[in-house]
Amino acid sequence: MDHRRKGEPEQPNHVILMTIINPAYPITVLFRFENVESATRAREALHGADIYAGCCTLRVEYAKPAKLNVYRNDSESWDYTNSGVSKLMVHRWVKHIHGIK
Repeated sequence: MDHRRKGEPEQPNHVILMTIINPAYPITVLFRFENVESATRAREALHGADIYAGCCTLRVEYAKPAKLNVYRNDSESWDYTNSGVSKLMVHRWVKHIHGIK
């Protein structure tokens, strides 16, 4: 099944763009995978899936950039591959963005 949209790159790459269709507010996320095969499996498994039954459908496509650089870890971006980031820091950040004390 071909999931490409107009303007989407022809060749798979490490980075996929995930958009949630019709949420309460627009959500678009970029993910970088270790290899193209992992990105392709994620795209094939998630494209068209609903987060909730009948709504918040995922549109998953290959991103135009084949490389993703994360310059800071904060509420808008996070590099999960950075070995210098401790699990405790990730836990604190997740609690912070969800308003948990």
